[in-house]
Amino acid sequence: MVLTARLAWTRVIGAELAHPAWNQGQADYQALEAELVTLGAEPDSLVAVNNPPGYYVAAGRASIAIPYGDIHTLLAACRRYGAEYVLLEPNHPQGLDSLYAQPAGWPGLRLLKEAGAAQIFKVEP
Repeated sequence: MVLTARLAWTRVIGAELAHPAWNQGQADYQALEAELVTLGAEPDSLVAVNNPPGYYVAAGRASIAIPYGDIHTLLAACRRYGAEYVLLEPNHPQGLDSLYAQPAGWPGLRLLKEAGAAQIFKVEP
């Protein structure tokens, strides 16, 4: 029982009682949405993210899931479904490690901003 309580406290509450861990994802997505708006994203612009339902709840913006694969898979999905932006987070698919490590200079994606641990890209034609 003590072990269960400790695990639950660590994952739900976290280190700070005033800033619960369970709410961090929503706060992060709200901050990323504010950055997107600042960068000129239109209200109907579609984005690719790790957690589309979570992003919609936090930001109210439609999104698609970043697919498992490399940058070519990501670009194909963005073009197929019309995603204009990519929000690449630290917990991205393994195939995008090189993009996350060196975000500049990739054909088809332009780094707009690094926002915290996430990177905001514009999908180019």
